[in-house]
Formats: sequence, structure tokens, C-alpha cells
Amino acid sequence: MSLIWADIPDRSLGVYGADDNLLTDGLYASWNGELVDDPDPNISVGKVMLLDGSGTRLARWILPATRTTVGMGCRVNISNIPTQTNREPEVHQYRNASNNALCTIVISTTGSIQVMQGTREGTLLAESAQDVISANAWRHIESEVFLNATTGTVKVWVEGVLVVDANTLSTSSEGLPCAQVAFQMDADNTNARTPTHLKDIFIRDDQGSVNNSQIGTVTVYYRPPTSDVSSGWTPSTGTDDWDLLDDSPPNDATYISADDTPPAASIMETDSLPADVVSIRGIISLARSLKTDAGDGNIQVSLSPNGTDWDTGGDYSVTTSEAYYHDVSEVSPTTGVAWTPIEFASLQIRLDRTV
Repeated sequence: MSLIWADIPDRSLGVYGADDNLLTDGLYASWNGELVDDPDPNISVGKVMLLDGSGTRLARWILPATRTTVGMGCRVNISNIPTQTNREPEVHQYRNASNNALCTIVISTTGSIQVMQGTREGTLLAESAQDVISANAWRHIESEVFLNATTGTVKVWVEGVLVVDANTLSTSSEGLPCAQVAFQMDADNTNARTPTHLKDIFIRDDQGSVNNSQIGTVTVYYRPPTSDVSSGWTPSTGTDDWDLLDDSPPNDATYISADDTPPAASIMETDSLPADVVSIRGIISLARSLKTDAGDGNIQVSLSPNGTDWDTGGDYSVTTSEAYYHDVSEVSPTTGVAWTPIEFASLQIRLDRTV
């Protein structure tokens, strides 16, 4: 596993619609922000994260395992270049298990990218040239840190171009390793940060054979199910599984259910990707589920490019509250290398109750 998470799809209402409360249903460890319309006037449909105001505004994600090398990225749109240092957005932050900041990536008052030890108020470790970030425009920012007391390294790319490449750094004064990351603005109660919009976010580590280094200027797309292949599950209304599962935001009053004796899988298809997509970094399956009694109930989501070869997801024990369960598929189960847009065009999604 290298790609850990991706979210807030471009030009789409996405999984959550405008209901930002859904972000903490089994996904983010903490969330304090808004989901708002994309500020780009050329985009008529789309919800993005907005982090602004005073106090802490953030989306915090806990890594599945602690790491010393972690990367993250997103598209950032700021309303203006900050005029004061206490209003500088902290777009990426790496933290330890005690929730202490190890290293922070900041947009400065000169439009440069600054790398700070600890929080924004910490020691300046490295800085890009000025004006690599401009106001009222989407800019893709990606960072990677190797956290070490004496030989740490930091790289930052803007629009795929390396703007910071620093080494032999003391990248943290706190205890290592990294256990969580945050897209955040940590303002005090009197100084509001520069309004910052985020989309196309991702988190990765350096494990595995793919996506273990710079990912590049990727776009996240949302593709809900659009048709049924077969199903043994019971729809709450009507006859179609997919039509009950494609709502944005989800409608918990309409669903498919599986009795105590696990039925045949619900298998669905989805739409193709846009024609200009030429490569795929990974596919994330996301299922919102609950159980209605105290008994056991497990679900498993699998993906296939042909209905024969399946990338089988985790076997998750479902709770009695609505929550999301997700898996990352980085390579095709047919070829063992990255998924292709042609394979995605015939993608099948299989939902099993395993227990």
C-alpha cells in the first residue's frame, strides 16, 4: 500500500454533497470546515473544502500505520496572498501520535512555500522562490517529508514542478514517527486565516511498488454506480440496487440489505472516466453501511475490470451506526500493474456480506 486516501473530487458533488458532517463518519479523525461551491467561476458543479475564520480549521486523517516518510497533496485556491504572518495558511501538516506537529507546509506573505519545523510558528527549514502561489487560482501543491532528527528531507512541488528540495534537516523537535496528517489552518481566536479552498486531496506513504514517490498533479473523480449486473440483496424500494446507492449526499432511508444468511453478491457497474484521463493512480471504493441488530455483520467490497478477476477488499465488521468503509486498489487484478481507463470503463463493483 502506498496510496492511502483521496477525496473531494473535482467538478462533482462527490460522496458528501454539501453535508460536511459525513466526513467524520468513519473517515476523518476530526473535521472543522465547510463544503462549499467551487470558487472557480468556470466550474458550474462541484463542492470543495473551505477552511477559513478564526480557531482551528482542518481535516485530520490518521495513517493506517506510523511512518517516517509520508506524502500528501491537494489543489489549493486562496482568496488573497496573506498580508500578515499570523494569517498564513498551513496547507499540509505532519503530526505524531500525540497530535504534535512535526513539520508544516505554509503559504507565506510573499507567495512562497515555507517548510517549518513543528507548527507555523516553528523554525524555518526551507523556502521556495517567491510568487509560486497566486491568489484566486487553483494550484496543485504536493509535499513529501522524511522525518529525522538530523538527516530529514523535504520536497515540495507546485503544479508538478519541484520548488523545495532540502536535506540534512532536523525536521521535527517532537517525538517521531508520523501517525497522522492534516490539511489545516490553525488561527488564533482574533486573527482569521486567509480563506483557503481545497480539492483533489491525497495521502500516501513510501511503501509498496507504486505511488511511493511523487504522484503529480492528479484529479480525483467521483463515480457512483449507474447500473446493476446481478444481486441477491434486497432493495428497500423498487428493484434496482444502484439507484438506491448513488445519492449525493447519501439517503440513509433508501438502501439495500442482506439477511443473516449472506446472499449472492450485489454487483454493479459505473460510468467511464473523462476521455482526457490517460492514467489511473488508484481506485478507492467507499461503502456506507450499518447493521440493525447486535449480531455479527461483515461487508466486503471488491473491484474487477472484467467480472472475472477481482481485487478483494477488506472484510469489515459493521457497526450499528452509519459509517464509511473504504479500500484502495492501486493495480489491476488482471495485469498486476496500474489500472487503465479502458479497464475502468468496464469496472464492476461487488458488495458481499461475508458474515
